[in-house]
Amino acid sequence: MEMGTPQCRVVLTGKLVIGSKREEVINALGTLLKQPHDKVARMLGGPPVPIKQLFDCEKAERIRQRIEAAGAHCTLERVEPEPLGLELGLDPVPPPPPRPTPPPSGGSKFSLELEPVAAAEGEVASDQGQEPVGERCPKCGHPKGSGDLCEGCGIFFSKLAPSAVPAFTSPPPAGVPNTPARPVSEVASTDYGEFIGPNLQRYLEQFEKFRIGGGGYAFTWHWPAFLVPFYWALYRKLWGWAALFLVVDILAAIFIPFFSGTITHVGSAVVANYLYFRHVKRKVEAIRATSTDDVTAVERMNREGGTSILAVWAGIALLLLSSFLLGTWLASQFADEMGGLEMGQVLGDNAVVESPEGQQTTLTMNTLSFSYNLWKMGNPSGTPETFWRQVIEPQQEPPLDGWDQPIGLEDGTLISYGPDGEPYTGDDILQPLVKGPE
Repeated sequence: MEMGTPQCRVVLTGKLVIGSKREEVINALGTLLKQPHDKVARMLGGPPVPIKQLFDCEKAERIRQRIEAAGAHCTLERVEPEPLGLELGLDPVPPPPPRPTPPPSGGSKFSLELEPVAAAEGEVASDQGQEPVGERCPKCGHPKGSGDLCEGCGIFFSKLAPSAVPAFTSPPPAGVPNTPARPVSEVASTDYGEFIGPNLQRYLEQFEKFRIGGGGYAFTWHWPAFLVPFYWALYRKLWGWAALFLVVDILAAIFIPFFSGTITHVGSAVVANYLYFRHVKRKVEAIRATSTDDVTAVERMNREGGTSILAVWAGIALLLLSSFLLGTWLASQFADEMGGLEMGQVLGDNAVVESPEGQQTTLTMNTLSFSYNLWKMGNPSGTPETFWRQVIEPQQEPPLDGWDQPIGLEDGTLISYGPDGEPYTGDDILQPLVKGPE
């Protein structure tokens, strides 16, 4: 290599690329670097470890890509060339003796030696003739990029104490190929990345809005929380918020049936990102404060964070069971008012009731009857006529029977005029909501 040509050092950060499995990375990296697997295992999750050899920056970039293909995150650091001697009648400064490089061994085109980084936390390691390569994150030692978010551990530099925040950032090393910056979502073992799991980049973008506002609320929108707030909260392991979303939905359906879905779901959508931001921040800080090492912390973040599809299925089963039990209880409570009829029992010609259209009519009447009993819980003095006027009539389309005829309410009784559409004939289907006059 000619004197004066820029060289680069490859530094393994100790992090994993998202989606990589630790055991597979240990095996692949041990084979690639010709290192014992136990040594590679200690390196992952530990402080940054540089490779002893220096390479021209183009070759160093190829090595970086091969290491990251194995699942380990690494960076490049530029090393300034040794100064040349000047011909002024003085002896030139002799260059330092080259470091011995072990010969390549079979299977790989290069053989690499590792050495631990001896720089203290928050400092930049330098050798003779090497200039600083930019500031590092004071928490994990990862080189600080141009943004406020550390790609190594997910902390925001502006939230640190002033003494811990680097005073400046250096531009990318000269001579390093101009490859696009890797987004945060591709760097594993960030605290937020380990805890959030799926959709990390999307959540980090939303979290940045709260950080800019000093950690306070900022308007955002969350579509899953708008469509299914209860199930979204279960999926993200927000157990307390899931219970609250469910209770609010039920109460809104009872007391404000016209606007319940709109109000509660819009409210959920505009606060979901902020609720999750506070949850992640609190849990990550608690895990870091109570964990003895990085490996334990990461394992806890994976276990306590992430998502749970099992919780979603459990929530569905819980709602189905609750609906059945509530319907049974309501049927027993209102049995007297319904003249002794069980929930779903109707009056009418058996042939008409048992026809496909009759079965559809019965199902619609059962739904109306259940809705009335639910409304009655919040309106004890209400009547079927009041329920019909306040809840059913404002709807854009009336409830229809199996023959596409409107179902009506007369004297506290649901009525379908049957296949002929004529009232008070033998094919009418009836379902009392209250006991008729004696």
